[in-house]
Amino acid sequence: SKSVDTIFHNGAWVNHVYPYDMLKAANVGGTREVLRLATTHKIKSVRHISILNTDSVSADDFQKYANTTRHGYPLTKYAAEKMVQQAGDRGIPVSVYRLGMVSGDQQGVSNTSDRICLLIKGCIALNSIPDTEGLSEICSPTLTPVDFVCKAIVTLFKQCKSVNQSFDIVSPRPVDWDELIIALEQSGYALNVVS
Repeated sequence: SKSVDTIFHNGAWVNHVYPYDMLKAANVGGTREVLRLATTHKIKSVRHISILNTDSVSADDFQKYANTTRHGYPLTKYAAEKMVQQAGDRGIPVSVYRLGMVSGDQQGVSNTSDRICLLIKGCIALNSIPDTEGLSEICSPTLTPVDFVCKAIVTLFKQCKSVNQSFDIVSPRPVDWDELIIALEQSGYALNVVS
């Protein structure tokens, strides 16, 4: 807390099935601790990694879904982002980077245990894949390579004007879900596209 000048907060418990209450301690409480660290001994800049569309959630939406089993992960990211914005209003230099679905890098290296790879493996095992509309219920229907995401965050971080702003980071050429379906079919997988 005495020597750090900037905190990049990318920690979260990512689970698209668990309700808000199960994820709150890790995702909201963890962000609270990061903000506490940012104000201990000296003020530190906080660069918060969030998800797309948190700015489209209203306080009414939050109240409506917080006590249900739906949308737990996005709600925790919404609550954490609101805390970061309040910290910015109180003088802590903050920036928010909102990410969509992050895929492996542009050279083809990927974590085969991440959510996108597991989703694709599950679709192959079931011989079925959700259409773009069905996928949007789970996550962003476009994929942004991880190396693009990292370069964008570093580039924005280096710009003084990026403090106290939010950025949606999506590749200018993201892989569309429909393109992924075609690529899987061209690789020999017979998949039924379902809603």
